[in-house]
Amino acid sequence: MAIRENLLSRMRVTLHVGQNTDGSPQLRNRTYNRMRHTASDTAVAAVAALLGSLQQHPVLFVHRLDEARVIAQ
Repeated sequence: MAIRENLLSRMRVTLHVGQNTDGSPQLRNRTYNRMRHTASDTAVAAVAALLGSLQQHPVLFVHRLDEARVIAQ
């Protein structure tokens, strides 16, 4: 049996900041560290929406990045 030990959680917000000369979208990522790993996905989405409303550019994606250690017993 293995045990999961949560280590780090963070949120990455991808913003659409314009277009390149070839017409492809130009993206920028903003990473917010020290997020509680116990936060629900709904809470993460709500915070991302709030932070997105403060940004000059529109939010395209929100990623939740959880890092954990698995201990085999």
